[in-house]
Amino acid sequence: KNLLYRAQAVSHDYPFCWRNKSHRLLYYAMDSWFVAMGTPTVRSRMLTLNASQEVDFYPKSVKHGRFGSWLKETKDWCLSRKRTWGCPLPVWECIKENGGCGELHCVGSRDHLKSLLVNTNGIDLDTADLHSTQVDALVLRCVACGNEKGSMCREKYVLDCWFDSGCAPFAQWHYPFAFKKDSP
Repeated sequence: KNLLYRAQAVSHDYPFCWRNKSHRLLYYAMDSWFVAMGTPTVRSRMLTLNASQEVDFYPKSVKHGRFGSWLKETKDWCLSRKRTWGCPLPVWECIKENGGCGELHCVGSRDHLKSLLVNTNGIDLDTADLHSTQVDALVLRCVACGNEKGSMCREKYVLDCWFDSGCAPFAQWHYPFAFKKDSP
């Protein structure tokens, strides 16, 4: 029928990694962890706090300007990133393939982590730097089904770097563990 009008090669820009210029950046949907920020209850609470005297901004115009506008339209926050280095998400899953139940459990502290350990794989938890390169080797027992075979493995994502950046001013004073009221 000869319906094709024209066939030709088209050159166009494609996003590449700015660091090494050779890795193509592929954008695709993937599983992620989110914080529910956009629900009416959370949004209303944030707007109420922003309007109160407890929250103050410099310059003053930010409170009801840029930040206030952002709060009115806030969306759920994607908390996770698929990276090698970063603060690991402290979420462990009881793997069904290992005889587990599929339960998710959030580990709250180093002591909590120690209480659930089945296998340290040679890592000294008293001195270990608890980044994903260390934590991912740990094997835990499940708190839900009690599986002692070490069926719990850590979720492989790390926290968004903005979470880490937001914690830094408090972490430098070891808040809340060693924080004193007269600390800066």
